[in-house]
Amino acid sequence: MKCRLTLLGGFALESGNGEELTLPTRKDKLLLAYLALSDGRPQTRQHLAGLLWDHRGETQARNNLKQSLAGMRRVLRQTGVDPLRAGQDPVAFDPEGIEVDAVKFARLATAARAPEQAAAIYRGELLDGFDGVSAEFEDWLCSERKHLSTLAVGVLEQLALSPAPNGASDEAMRLGRHLLVRYRLCEPVYRALMRLHVRKAERSEALKLYAAFREALQQDLGAAPDAKTEELYRDILTNRYSS
Repeated sequence: MKCRLTLLGGFALESGNGEELTLPTRKDKLLLAYLALSDGRPQTRQHLAGLLWDHRGETQARNNLKQSLAGMRRVLRQTGVDPLRAGQDPVAFDPEGIEVDAVKFARLATAARAPEQAAAIYRGELLDGFDGVSAEFEDWLCSERKHLSTLAVGVLEQLALSPAPNGASDEAMRLGRHLLVRYRLCEPVYRALMRLHVRKAERSEALKLYAAFREALQQDLGAAPDAKTEELYRDILTNRYSS
């Protein structure tokens, strides 16, 4: 059974039988996350050392990297898994034996064949709570977060537009509410949630959501909802919209 690495909503590492695995330091966690999301591409030690220990001298940074890799291996090898491929210089991550939620989510979301499965995996922002490491790491993290959140919005829109005779799924509603907390003015999320409310026979909730968005948009940006949102609102208001 594969180990599980959870990166959406924070960080957690578990053995195949569900036992929590603890890495020695915060930067060990970030290093494993970075390698796990590098799509198997080898990373030079100089790059990895600078990514997480940029405030150290080169020798110290490389020593810290060496210690981090060794500590990570000790923990993972206890479960019979060793995803790290570290030669004289390049370091790579072999996904065999370890399941990474962010990678699985991106694969399902991109394939667009199993949106409910993808929605169930997206439990929060990538490495939520892990910030302020280095400028280069922050740039990478912001880019990855944006990519995954864009996929999450796409999954939500697909769920809101696809036929669902049994009503809106709990996972779709949960995903939409989560995205609204993080992205307060994301218009596609509002439209998707309005559609999901109508599907649940909650027309008044859909109209309230529109009103809240219109007010927030006016207060924050001095702007109005776009034509797609206005059209959806009018259709719901006059009972012309049907899911």
